Amino acid sequence: MLRHDEPIDPMAAAEIRVLSDDDSGAVARGRGIGTDLMHAAEKRCAPATAVRLRVGLDNPGARRLYERLGYAGTGELQTTTYEFRDADGHLRSATETDEWMEKRLAGPL
Repeated sequence: MLRHDEPIDPMAAAEIRVLSDDDSGAVARGRGIGTDLMHAAEKRCAPATAVRLRVGLDNPGARRLYERLGYAGTGELQTTTYEFRDADGHLRSATETDEWMEKRLAGPL
């Protein structure tokens, strides 16, 4: 998720929901879909001058994508525990630790 409620001083920031790895799946990998989604999300953030997102420490593929697109890790970690239903409808819980990444936007996209 790109966020605006924790602005990067002195820049403005914006928020938009981005598909998770579970949403895009293995079928989409390597086809430019993640890059296209991120470019579209960044456009929707205008006129913000910066965006932030979180990437799971256990998701090096997503991190490579974000770094290729100009995002840099901040060293700021966030651990979240949440519940979800698995494919069989059973309620499960998971805990993930993410690192915040940020990118300064050069101007209108």
